[in-house]
Amino acid sequence: QQWATHARDGIKRSGYAESKVYLQLTRGTAPRDHVFPASVKPTAVMTVREMRPVEPALQASGIAVMTMDDWRWGRCDIKSVNLLPNVMARQKAKQAGAFEALFIRNGQVTEGAVSNVMIVKAGRVLTAPEGEQILSGVTRTIMLELIRKEGLPAEERFVTLDELLHADEVFLTGTTVEVLPVIRVDGRQVGSGRPGPVTQKLQAVFQRFVG
Repeated sequence: QQWATHARDGIKRSGYAESKVYLQLTRGTAPRDHVFPASVKPTAVMTVREMRPVEPALQASGIAVMTMDDWRWGRCDIKSVNLLPNVMARQKAKQAGAFEALFIRNGQVTEGAVSNVMIVKAGRVLTAPEGEQILSGVTRTIMLELIRKEGLPAEERFVTLDELLHADEVFLTGTTVEVLPVIRVDGRQVGSGRPGPVTQKLQAVFQRFVG
């Protein structure tokens, strides 16, 4: 309740039409040591910034992504400030002309640098399961609920790189990307090369939910 009050106050004071709230917690400040004192008071920082959604043109036309090895640590489910691998992956993707980097671990798709990944095959939506290899985003959870409410089959299991490359449709989910169609993976066309019918339907469903 306390954080909700702070968030509402920050949003009101910001004056933004749409805002995004970021909350960061640490164990506190203490002399540099790997053994942390027990009596230190935690530190909390909350920032409110303007929410700038993905350009409507990209939502309508779709984006390109590239894959790369997932060399992050073993607890990707922990939302820590250790984002160097994600930053480097996203930068590499940008330099290659792609919007996002998708991580591949042992031949399986885990997630994007700043997003979760879903594919559509034969009308079924597939996405990596919750666990130590992904950060399960709020938008991912909401979308799975909405997908099932729409009567579409959804399965949480790891998708292979080959399945990704031969998917009928691919899309990303995330707070800042919402539901974003992918039309090219590593330079290869996804499906028809345009946002597919399932993705477009889910974009509309999500907009109704947040609207």
